[in-house]
Amino acid sequence: LQPGDRVDVRLRYVQVLPYEDGQYELTFPMVAPRRYDPADDAEGNETAVSATSAFVDEQPPLTMRVSLAPGLPLAAVSSPSHEPAIEREGDHASVHLEAEGEARTRDFTLRYALEGETPQATMLAHREEDEGFFTLLVQPPAAPTDAQIMPRDVTFVVDTSSSMHGRPLAHARAMVAAVIEGLRSEDRFDVIGFSDQVRQLSMQARSDDSVARANAFLDELRAAGATEMVPAITRALASETSADRVPIVVLVTDGYIGNESDVLRAIATELGDHRVYAFGVGGSVNRFLTERAAEIGRGRAVHVGLAEDPSEAAARFVAHIDRPLFTDVEVDWGGLAVRDVYPRRLPDLFAGKPLEVRGRFSGGGEATLRATVRVRGTVNGRRFERSFPVTLPDASTPEGPHASQASLWARAAVHDRMNRLFLRDDPTLIAEVTQLGLAHHIVTPWTSFVAVEEIVEEEDEDEPEPEARATVSPARALPGDPEIRIPAPEDARQVTVILPFGESLEAGFEHELGMWTARFLIPRDADEGTYPIEVLITHADGRLEHLRLWYTVDETAAQVHLEVDGEVRPGETITLRAEQVITEADLAQVGRRPGELTEERALLLSDARRVEARTPSGEVIDLERAGPNGWEGTWTIPADAEGTLELDVVVVDMAANVTHQPLRLEVQ
Repeated sequence: LQPGDRVDVRLRYVQVLPYEDGQYELTFPMVAPRRYDPADDAEGNETAVSATSAFVDEQPPLTMRVSLAPGLPLAAVSSPSHEPAIEREGDHASVHLEAEGEARTRDFTLRYALEGETPQATMLAHREEDEGFFTLLVQPPAAPTDAQIMPRDVTFVVDTSSSMHGRPLAHARAMVAAVIEGLRSEDRFDVIGFSDQVRQLSMQARSDDSVARANAFLDELRAAGATEMVPAITRALASETSADRVPIVVLVTDGYIGNESDVLRAIATELGDHRVYAFGVGGSVNRFLTERAAEIGRGRAVHVGLAEDPSEAAARFVAHIDRPLFTDVEVDWGGLAVRDVYPRRLPDLFAGKPLEVRGRFSGGGEATLRATVRVRGTVNGRRFERSFPVTLPDASTPEGPHASQASLWARAAVHDRMNRLFLRDDPTLIAEVTQLGLAHHIVTPWTSFVAVEEIVEEEDEDEPEPEARATVSPARALPGDPEIRIPAPEDARQVTVILPFGESLEAGFEHELGMWTARFLIPRDADEGTYPIEVLITHADGRLEHLRLWYTVDETAAQVHLEVDGEVRPGETITLRAEQVITEADLAQVGRRPGELTEERALLLSDARRVEARTPSGEVIDLERAGPNGWEGTWTIPADAEGTLELDVVVVDMAANVTHQPLRLEVQ
């Protein structure tokens, strides 16, 4: 890439559009506002969030085109945030947006609805070679009447930090006032305003006088100071609850903070019987915070742009908190061979918001792939059940319409583990998230996309040549003579391999492999470590191509930590677990000191390839992979076993190093 060159970037991704109140919604972020983080709060920097957008005039115009083709007749297409040009033709719509100036600094939202009735239950399934993935969508039952709804204690937690200055806080005040006005006489409410200090009204019954006091309190709120959200949330969740009232906390904020994990941890640990709802206000709300807070708090998130009418948004929000329709939800899979279902704890259902469950399935034959699925829950204090037939595919569907289900399931699995990481730091969960990201090619806090440039062989050719990738086999080796394979064209003039010790050698073309190969000798006295190899390819047209690959000299056998789950009794089945231990020698191979071991580095250094346990009778127990660096297998204790049993655990790593570890079991 030369200075001044233009770079065109194309990003493809899969996104599930949320469905609510009969509409699908696409939100495209336009800006990333500065956020306040208490950890960064320094003297003289009480407001870490800019109150105005200082970058409005610096942003170039943005052009966006959306091709909307849902495959079903469109009922309506609109945008509450901007005024795009919308052209409709049959079941298709084209949306064109030119955003500049102030319109460039708020997120773009597009909503559309489909004609016809929404199905009560839908199963979307995709199958690969060995397993499949699915999404179950279930609509909630009919709404209860006012007489059947329990009285509520509603606490509004209103963000009054500097980032809420101007229209955001005005919107927030208007919406909270409208929601309070819409409460029923048997309801009670409280209002908490917070920035770097917390102000509180008091819990009081809804009446004309209390509504007037609330309006006066709201009018006195001013946007100033930092966003110290945790103390306000903690105070709201500390309110007393009773069995005959529903405690609700409503967080009203733009979410411009950097310590989301602290807030989410506070909600998860202090929630109790409360429900937490989030009211996102502003042109570019931190939806990660609002949506995750509502999810952990068993509520809902509503987002309101500054172009929307506050009273209409309040009415929509009141409808959400008014009627939780379907609680204590559970799914009976009727014998389907499903597993790893998310979310683990199913949420309450509300009008217009379907239940979404994602999972994996396996097996074959009608017994495990065809069944009646039943969704049960409580409606108005009574048990309710909805049943429907489901048939999962028994053959691979690589080109099917639901191929994205694997990626969607992986995201749900990562989402589940990230929620648990908000409560505690767990290296095992970090390793599982990393492995899911690598296996399913999704972004996580520990994995990211890598841009790969496509190399064009000739300027007048339309077809790009994929980037050549050399390999060394084995890449992790004992001292010896590994082989290098280079996928260069057969007509290349020359392929030169430059070894890390200064020696160079010429590769030859292997017709059976269709690759250039070369062998080199790793000296017997070579130190353990990771070494680079340079490859120079001189193509037929004289073009020079440079590749780099790495190999690791490894003479240290892998060590594992062994555990036994179950009672060691005659006839009982126990589970053997092994987890690789990263040693100082492993760190030294990659030039790291003992104190530089992190969970991510431990995952990358795990190189055990096979783990097996050999019993006193000679039986071999093959342990299978259970997570990124874990292994697991089962063994039934012989019926005549007594005393001490010693198993020989054999570990083989990528470089063919072998270690034997004894595992002694005392028969009970």
